[in-house]
Amino acid sequence: MKKLLILGLFFLVGCGQSQLRNDDSHFMAKNELNVMMKTFYRNPKPGLVLAFFDEINKQVKDPNTKYLMVPFAGEVFKKYPTESIMWSHRMIEWNLSLVAENLFWSALKYSELKVFNEIKDKAMEEANGRRRDAIANAEIFNKKDYFKNTTPKEASEVDSLWGRFFATGNKVALQKIITALEVKPKATFADSNLVTVVTWSIMANAKEDSNLLVLLKTELKGNYSKQVKASLAKIISDVEGT
Repeated sequence: MKKLLILGLFFLVGCGQSQLRNDDSHFMAKNELNVMMKTFYRNPKPGLVLAFFDEINKQVKDPNTKYLMVPFAGEVFKKYPTESIMWSHRMIEWNLSLVAENLFWSALKYSELKVFNEIKDKAMEEANGRRRDAIANAEIFNKKDYFKNTTPKEASEVDSLWGRFFATGNKVALQKIITALEVKPKATFADSNLVTVVTWSIMANAKEDSNLLVLLKTELKGNYSKQVKASLAKIISDVEGT
């Protein structure tokens, strides 16, 4: 617990300094959360989830971070159901920010744990319009399946796949991200932009996690097109060259 508190303080202080140095607070906050997710991926500890939401509560203002954060936290909730019930009862006592409130309820709904409905009934009795809205948004967000496509079609799906991967190590999620390196013959601007986003995300994450780099090397033997394998090989080469 002491290590967790120190780790949480380190992230909070670091992110606070980042806000003073850089106007793009969303990017810096999201980067800190990426670090926390990778820490969990390397060494899963359920207690990190509370630090994770504490960071969201203090720093994250952009609601679009839900595509990355909800699958990550939701998968962790699934992985630790007993702890999740305890966390849930504790977190509804917190004075959560609007974004954190939405992320929490969406992640709990995503987890498919029965505690969502139990706590929802209690929360809906309270005179808290923001919480009721967050619960309604959780229902709406989880109606869409962000994992149904064999290849992600938009950046939000890529974020969701990374969230699932860092929570579970799910290779299928990683493989779907890799397939998005495919350059279409008649690519639109959106298609090309997605390939750029995917290339950058794989490279950035591999630079920060040697385990992921090893997995990417094994994926070179996977059932991908020659073009995707060539793109992946270049990413690996660039990462190892830095």
